Amino acid sequence: MNECFRRAGLRRALEMGHRTMPVSSAPVNIDVERNLAYREAEDCDARLNLLDIYRCRVRGEGPRRPVALFVHGGDWSGGSKLAVHGREGGMAHWFAMRGWVFVSMNFRLVQNPLSPDADIPDQVDDIAKAIKWMSINIRRYGGDPSRITLVGFSSGAHLAALLACDPVYLQRYRLTNSVIAQIICLDGAHFDVPLAIRMLAEQSLGLAHQDRRVRKLLRLMGEDEGRQRRLSPAGHPLATLAGTRFLLLSAGMQGGGGQAFTKVMNERFSIQLKLAGVPVQHRHFAALGHKDLLLMRDEDCRQCVDAFLVQGGD
Repeated sequence: MNECFRRAGLRRALEMGHRTMPVSSAPVNIDVERNLAYREAEDCDARLNLLDIYRCRVRGEGPRRPVALFVHGGDWSGGSKLAVHGREGGMAHWFAMRGWVFVSMNFRLVQNPLSPDADIPDQVDDIAKAIKWMSINIRRYGGDPSRITLVGFSSGAHLAALLACDPVYLQRYRLTNSVIAQIICLDGAHFDVPLAIRMLAEQSLGLAHQDRRVRKLLRLMGEDEGRQRRLSPAGHPLATLAGTRFLLLSAGMQGGGGQAFTKVMNERFSIQLKLAGVPVQHRHFAALGHKDLLLMRDEDCRQCVDAFLVQGGD
């Protein structure tokens, strides 16, 4: 697949007030529609309501293509839709070259000056609204809106899983979780928020600054365990997800050393999904770091994702 890409000059993009980051231009045969508004809101910076669409250029109409929606990470407070770019093409181009319509979205950020009043449920609502927008508009870009694959990275994996597990978000837009065919969670960990807080507070898991992580989770998720449970994908009845397939990928390295937190959390969530009859695969990459799963430069990682998509009939 690398022969489909060509090196191009890098441009600099300033995204949502964060630091400037290098972004590669698209391969010559990939069309990119940038900064399409999927919602209107007066409570946040307009840049948080935008999405980008990537698709491989083909002649004629052809059949409708499968659609993937990427939910970025950033500890719920940062990050952007540009996370899927990379100097060698990135995840967006990888999906597009496989015949997918790939969508990467921004959304409201918690405890961020660009969306000062936003909360975790607002972020999930934004994902649901983006799916509603896609159900109406994605055909114009060659996509099939009937069965969508969600791809979430880090905190974005938590948000994507919560959207699928708590039906209230999609119901607001007259949708059900049947519209979500598959979910790929790339090094997510907070599928059970109360358990994550307890583990980080009580156990040495190889993560740096575990006490700081606990304090941030309590600020974001609240100290009330009932709220924490509502914000946990595992806190909702999972049997309703029988038609949605999950792929959970976890990484074992951080800061040059090993850590066990994400592996344990993914293993536990995988068991819960299996007990509920939900199709799920979990693969742990002990030698890879957190961002390695996002960049998808590891051949085993790419093959794992590719096999999952093929099994799902992409």
